[in-house]
Amino acid sequence: MSAEPRLSQHIDLIGRRMAACRLNCDGIALDPARGILPRSLRLEHDRRTGARGSVALGINPGQGDDEEQDFYLQHGGTYDAMLEFWDTRRRFSHPYMTKTRRLIDSMGLDGPILWTELVKCQNPLGVKRVPPLSTIRTCVHLYLMQEMTLVPTDWPVVALGRESFRLAAVMFPSRTVIGVPHPTGSYGHFPALFDRHGAMKPLAEQMAAEALSAPMPVAAWIAVPRHESDA
Repeated sequence: MSAEPRLSQHIDLIGRRMAACRLNCDGIALDPARGILPRSLRLEHDRRTGARGSVALGINPGQGDDEEQDFYLQHGGTYDAMLEFWDTRRRFSHPYMTKTRRLIDSMGLDGPILWTELVKCQNPLGVKRVPPLSTIRTCVHLYLMQEMTLVPTDWPVVALGRESFRLAAVMFPSRTVIGVPHPTGSYGHFPALFDRHGAMKPLAEQMAAEALSAPMPVAAWIAVPRHESDA
């Protein structure tokens, strides 16, 4: 059996365990009766046939809306339901997915993408802070560390947001970690990585290329001043 099917099978097993988690850690929202569940782990491999994959790593899922919660309630709240919802309702339409995928593609990473989070549960309604360190520690131990043992070592971690980058840079010293501003952040730093035509700006492209071609794994934060010319 080739590496990719094995990876897909193992991620599927972790995902099923994740979807059934009921630990109710500090600082998160978990309410299966309302369709609020652990989620945001999936391996995207169809249509991505390149040789070098990547890991798209966030802090934790954003707030699920009524459509998502209702879908899970109607489909049993299973991992299969989460994958179906993502594939049919979010994969090619949600800004977090489309913007992150465009960035990864622009860096020449055309293989599979493991979409994952440090913490698998969303924040309580109205709470925007990073989950407590104890919760991050528990969830990383239960899920992310096991995921990363399965992923080829040449797949870089693309850490989305400053806190994801800081933590990933420490946790995965044997991997290249590239940090970027959060793709749906409100300050405009992520769009500044691209010009008006949607291409990655030369400075950002150079920084990414240097990190990906470094002889040893590096941790590199990539950002471009918003005032830089986007011609």
